[in-house]
Amino acid sequence: MKFKNLSFVFIWLFLLVSLAFIPQRSLIPPFSVEAALSWIGIFALSVLTIRSLFKARNEYGEFFLLLKSKLKPKPLKASKTVDRLILSGGACWFLILLFKDSLFLIPLFIFGAILMVWGLSLYLEENGVYKFSETRLSNKWVLAAISSSVLYWAGFTAASQINSVFGIDPSFFPFSFSAMIVFNVATLLFLLMIPVLLASSAVMVVGFISEVKNREVSKDNSAILPFVITFSAYASIFGLMMLQPAVQVQAARSIALKTDFNSKNVCQSEWLNGRPVIFIGPNSKYVLAQSKENAEEFKVQECLPL
Repeated sequence: MKFKNLSFVFIWLFLLVSLAFIPQRSLIPPFSVEAALSWIGIFALSVLTIRSLFKARNEYGEFFLLLKSKLKPKPLKASKTVDRLILSGGACWFLILLFKDSLFLIPLFIFGAILMVWGLSLYLEENGVYKFSETRLSNKWVLAAISSSVLYWAGFTAASQINSVFGIDPSFFPFSFSAMIVFNVATLLFLLMIPVLLASSAVMVVGFISEVKNREVSKDNSAILPFVITFSAYASIFGLMMLQPAVQVQAARSIALKTDFNSKNVCQSEWLNGRPVIFIGPNSKYVLAQSKENAEEFKVQECLPL
């Protein structure tokens, strides 16, 4: 077996971490019988790890050579169509600076983002990145499991966010629930742009240093790398902003008031006139509405129909 001793090193380390950092009992004196056995296991696994590391000293060089050959970057190319899409999206975002006080702000932002994401997707497809999900059935299972887990997480997080704002069953907010799922998935994707930003910035810095050192100008005039840096930077900023609880509460409240709340009602209560409400309870006898004293709070009130 190739790299037999290194394989045992990783196995012992995994078991060691499981015992030392994920204990099911206290490892602080006085020890119970289970804790004492855990410390004996930690000591034994530490000895086995050191022994395997010593025996694997002749495998390190070959392992790093193999790792280097596997991680060798593949040259990527961008077509003219990709460059046009990216530059068009960037132009839309630049126009936001000129029309920031007009009604074109949101359409320009959305249209520019669509064009740039379209260009990036086409770039990945042209370079065969999407073949990962097409070549083997096991890859499709993995992607399906990841997608299902993300949607499940986004769903129960959205329900928790809505419940924390309004204090009632999230099933009364079908549109807000769907929108908050999209919000949470977008937050996760934006946060995943942080390592992309760091990696692409490192690639650009290394390329610049190489050009200065060799005194040669790169022949690659593609706009893809500056686009990736710019897009990932803005996405990372948006992700960090959307991660803040205050922003999540404000998003849930704004979406619900515009979609799930009824703008008009037939309740007899004078202070409910002109206020958006959600009818709840049997026969819609009660409504959820903004508090009379504080518009940031929501209370359940009895609705006396006219």
